[in-house]
Amino acid sequence: MNIIEKFVNYIRSSRQELTKVTWPSRDVTTRYSILVIVISISVAAFFGVLDIGLTELVNKTLVERAVQTAPAAVPEAPVVPTTVPTDASGQPIQPEFDFSEVDIETSDPNADINIETLPIEETNNQ
Repeated sequence: MNIIEKFVNYIRSSRQELTKVTWPSRDVTTRYSILVIVISISVAAFFGVLDIGLTELVNKTLVERAVQTAPAAVPEAPVVPTTVPTDASGQPIQPEFDFSEVDIETSDPNADINIETLPIEETNNQ
């Protein structure tokens, strides 16, 4: 038997079996369909209410536990170290810069100012 004969044979036997099936009437099919829809909606509503109830229960339990274990006072913000110099009263000292002795050299007098070198103050550490 080749594949085409097998396929034709399968179709014939399937058709023969379908003639033996007792099909439900339109009323029975409608009643069963409505029953399936009602049961599906009922189960969905049940699990939805159960989910909402359990969610509320867990939230209330966690909130009550958090209130019981919460510290009485709000902790202060952590102190962040600073590198800004301060005076005796704790106020920041504003640095002062003196640019009066800075020489600016440019390679092109028509170009924007280009800082090439800054004078370095020499100190005697001897």
